[in-house]
Amino acid sequence: KETADELGLVFQRVDTPGSHPAFVEMVRELLLERAAVERGEQVERPCLGELPASHDVCPIDCCLNARSALPTIS
Repeated sequence: KETADELGLVFQRVDTPGSHPAFVEMVRELLLERAAVERGEQVERPCLGELPASHDVCPIDCCLNARSALPTIS
């Protein structure tokens, strides 16, 4: 909060989802989806908005380090 104030950023804390049934169900669905993908199954990946779901495993050049030529994952 102090850093946000110093930078002039709006900051607001919110409650964590904890064990709310909707949150637990979302995590369950994600785990089942990942397990199906790892088994080689074709799965429909739901998403919000007009754009399709993006990749679920970063390609090798996905998150390049702008400060260094070192690989992002070593």
